[in-house]
This record gives sequence, C-alpha cells and structure tokens, in this order.
Amino acid sequence: MENQSVLLSPKVLNQFAEMLHERRNQIAPPLTRASKSMYDLWTILHEREVSQIDGALDRIRKGSYGTCEACGSPIQYLHLFMNPTSECCLACRPKVRTARYA
Repeated sequence: MENQSVLLSPKVLNQFAEMLHERRNQIAPPLTRASKSMYDLWTILHEREVSQIDGALDRIRKGSYGTCEACGSPIQYLHLFMNPTSECCLACRPKVRTARYA
C-alpha cells in the first residue's frame, strides 16, 4: 500500500502539525501547581487528548501520518481535517473502537 505521507504534501503536513501544536498549547496544564485538585482535574480531562496529539505529531515525524494503523490504507483527507489525531480510516474505526473497549 502506498504511504499516505507521499500523498500529503509537506505544506499540508506542516499545516496539520501547526494545528496540532496550537491545540496542545491551548490545553496546557495550569501553570501553578498550588492547587493540586485543579491540576488533577486538568489531568483527568485532558491527558488522553494530549496523548493523542503527541501520537499524531510522532506519526508526522515518522512519515506515517494519514495512514490507517489497522489496515494500512490512506485515511480520508476530510476525516483527518475534522479529527487530526485520527489513527484509522472510517472503515476500520468501528473495529478499532470495539477492540479497545473489549
């Protein structure tokens, strides 16, 4: 299967990377740890999203961004635009979610 990164131009990959970095900066943890309960609440609410963003940025660096991790086919561009942290294509999404929660 052809690598999706080849199909996404470097300019488009940079735009996705900028969008992901911007989102990660928006949800940065509270600067002060004076309030442990506030930091704990942030961790509960945002830890998964930060992990997904970091994973997407790592896939961009490795050159596998935009390729379904389940079947290896290209992830639809509009799906990536709506959910830039997506790891799988729309066809594999139900199977991956079921496997995660089983």
